[in-house]
Amino acid sequence: MLVTLTCPACGGPLPLSARWLTTRCPYCTATVTRAARQVEAARYRAALAALDGDEAGVVGAEGVGQVRPARVELQARSGRGGRLEVLGLLARGARGPALLVRRARALSERLVLRLARPGDAGALDAAATALNALQRSEAKGAPTFSRWLPRVEARGACLGAEALLLSYPPGFVARLDLLRPVGGALDPRHLVWVGKRLLELLHFVHQSGWTHGALRAPHVLLHPRDHGAWLVGWSAARPISRGAVEVELRAWAGLIAGVAALRGAALPQGLRGVIDGVLGGGEPTGPVRPADLEDAWALRAAWDAAARADFGPARYLRLDLEALPSPISWPVV
Repeated sequence: MLVTLTCPACGGPLPLSARWLTTRCPYCTATVTRAARQVEAARYRAALAALDGDEAGVVGAEGVGQVRPARVELQARSGRGGRLEVLGLLARGARGPALLVRRARALSERLVLRLARPGDAGALDAAATALNALQRSEAKGAPTFSRWLPRVEARGACLGAEALLLSYPPGFVARLDLLRPVGGALDPRHLVWVGKRLLELLHFVHQSGWTHGALRAPHVLLHPRDHGAWLVGWSAARPISRGAVEVELRAWAGLIAGVAALRGAALPQGLRGVIDGVLGGGEPTGPVRPADLEDAWALRAAWDAAARADFGPARYLRLDLEALPSPISWPVV
C-alpha cells in the first residue's frame, strides 16, 4: 500500500519520518505532529500572552516599510479590526508594503495587511471597491471565481498609515515570477494551464464590469497541486472601458511570454503563434482573430486549441517546486 504524507497546512509532501517524529514542513515551515493536542511550549506561552493582552514586540521607528515582527492594532472604519500579530514582510509594493499577519485570537488564520504610503490611500480604496464589487457579482461562474479572489476584511488605519486587511483562500501558493521548479527549467505544458486559469478569471472579471489593470507575474499566485491561479495586486483595478479588455489580454500574452523566457520554457509553434498573434502591433495574426482580443473566453479557446495541437489531449502534469527559502509560506503581494 502506498502511503503519502502531506502537510495539513499547505498540502506539501512530508518526509517519511513525519509518521513518528515532529516534523517541520519544508514548504510552509509549519510544525506537524502526530498528536493533535501536542503544541510547542514557546508557542503556547506566546498565544497565552496575546490573549492576556501582552503587547510584547515592537514596530521599527522607521515606520511603514520597515516593520519587524510585532503586535499592532488595526483601527477599522469598516469591517473587523483589532489586534494583529505581524509575522513578516511579504512585499515592498510601489504604493506601500504588504505584511503577513494573523489575529491575536485566531492564531491559525493568516491575513495580508496592506499599508499605504502618504498620498497613496486611494490605491487601497480602489482595491477595496473592486474586490467588494466582484464578491457581489452575479456574472456566470461567480460562486466559483469569487472564492479565488481576495476578500476585504477591514479598511482603516494601522501604524500611522492607511491600511487594508485582506483574506485569501488557504493553502500553499507560489508567486509566478518566483517559481523554482525542481530541475530548473519550467515545462511549457505548465504554462498551458496557467494561461487558461488566468483567462477564465479575467473573463469573469470583465463580465463583472471590471479590469485588473496590473496584470504582471508578481501579481499571479499559483496552486501547483490543484493547477489553480489567482490574482492579487488590485490597486489599479478600474471599471471596464472601451479598449480595456484588449489592453489586458495583450498584457496576458506578454506575461506568459515573459515567464517562458525567464524560466527556460520553450513554447512550441502553436502556443507561440497565439502569443505572437496577440502581441502583434496591429491586427491579430495567425490563429488569433480580432474578436479574440475582445473576449477572454474566446482567447482561452484559441489557447486551448493550440495546446491540443502541440501536446495532444489535456492531462494532469505535476508541478514540483523546490522548498521556499523564506519562513513565510505566502509570498503574496
